[in-house]
Amino acid sequence: MMINDSHPLRAHLAFTVPFLIAELTRCGGPTEYQVAEAQRRGLGMSDHMLFGGEPGEAAELVTQLAEIIAILAFAPGGIEIFGLKFRGE
Repeated sequence: MMINDSHPLRAHLAFTVPFLIAELTRCGGPTEYQVAEAQRRGLGMSDHMLFGGEPGEAAELVTQLAEIIAILAFAPGGIEIFGLKFRGE
């Protein structure tokens, strides 16, 4: 999927992910369960993003993607995706 600077998904993530990172930081960072759950959801999400899912499922997938990115931001060095860099504290 090509995501340019003006793509709505990129703008949504740029706005949403920092809030999710801040919430995780207030809670002491992601738990082991959250990391494992993000890995599980990420694997299941790929088919839906590539081949489409059920009607109305796109919003839920975007929400899950933002949550997964926020959790991955706490990995050493953070995460860069779609030209955006996120780093948890």
